[in-house]
Amino acid sequence: MNEISIIQGDSYEATLEISGLTNVSIVDKCVFSSSYLEICKELNLSSADEAKYILSFTAEETAKMKPSISDFDITLFFADDSVATVIYKGTIKILDKKNKVMCYNG
Repeated sequence: MNEISIIQGDSYEATLEISGLTNVSIVDKCVFSSSYLEICKELNLSSADEAKYILSFTAEETAKMKPSISDFDITLFFADDSVATVIYKGTIKILDKKNKVMCYNG
């Protein structure tokens, strides 16, 4: 998940598995951040038994993102106030929706 591509106006969802994390109960939160896109979004834990987090954006959220190539981080915040960046300077591409979907009655 070091590279993400999102088309403006499309929904996006991906699951991030944190390898080496055996006890998810010590994690307070997992956060996606991109200063260029001005996004700081908490990921949802997919299962209390596994270190898998879900990053999701609605179609409305991606429609507001400007076409660009920038970077992002994924950071874990722990109950003991420690912090670990698990992805540093990953690449996120926001692609402009060029071909609009048109439906016609036949």
